[in-house]
Order: sequence, then structure tokens, then C-alpha cells
Amino acid sequence: MKLIGYLFEPENYALAVRVVHSAWLVRGWLNEEPRSPGLKSAIAAVEKAHIAPRRNWRISDSGKILGASGLIVRLPYRWGACVHQSLIAYRLLNGYGFPAAINIGIPKDGSSEEGHAWVTADGNPAGDNLNARFLTVYRYSK
Repeated sequence: MKLIGYLFEPENYALAVRVVHSAWLVRGWLNEEPRSPGLKSAIAAVEKAHIAPRRNWRISDSGKILGASGLIVRLPYRWGACVHQSLIAYRLLNGYGFPAAINIGIPKDGSSEEGHAWVTADGNPAGDNLNARFLTVYRYSK
């Protein structure tokens, strides 16, 4: 069972603490619209979210970061949206030494549907396949 294996990997405890801390920061940065922040707020939070790689941060699989950032925005109830999840993943991927970029897009078809945010690592969408429906209007990597 995969979950049992996770319990015995020390890197997962460190990741859990870092994910909770990052979620706390992101919630503070986007507090005016908890479920669906505006573009201006999201862009302002992106620069705050970036951190340089940390020498002592180690993880065996970047997928753990994506999974943890997806999980935290749903616990204990769904409080976050794609912007929150992307900011958390972007912060942690960079911190763990995986160069990442954050993208914000609008619907390609011009519908009134809300925009979308996603993370790219090595130029590929990380853990998200919705981005094909959106035109990137903002991209940030450092």
C-alpha cells in the first residue's frame, strides 16, 4: 500500500510542514476573495510566492509536491481554487530546486467562464490538463 510507505519517508513530513506553511501564506496574500481571487491579486501574489532553491530541501519525486498542493486546498473543506494550488506548487517546486513557472489564462473561446492558473515545470503543464482550453495572458518564472 502506497500510503503506508509514505508514513515512513522523512521527506514527506518536511513536505507536509512546508505545504501547510505555504498554504497559510497564500491564504493571507489572497484573503479578499478566498475562492476566486481577481487577476490583480493573483499577479501580486506570484512574486511573493517565488523562493530560491533551498540547499537542504530534498524530495525524491516532484509529483509529491503537486499532490500535496492539490490536497491542501481541499482540506478540511475546499477553500482554494486553481490559483491557490498553483501558487503553493510554484513556491514549493522552486524551493525544492525544480524550476517552475506560473501561468494565468483566459478561455480561448471567449466564454464568460472564469480564468485558470497552472504551473509549468520544464515547459510542460504540471499536474493539470485544463490549460489547453486557456490562452496564457500572464506567465512568471524567475
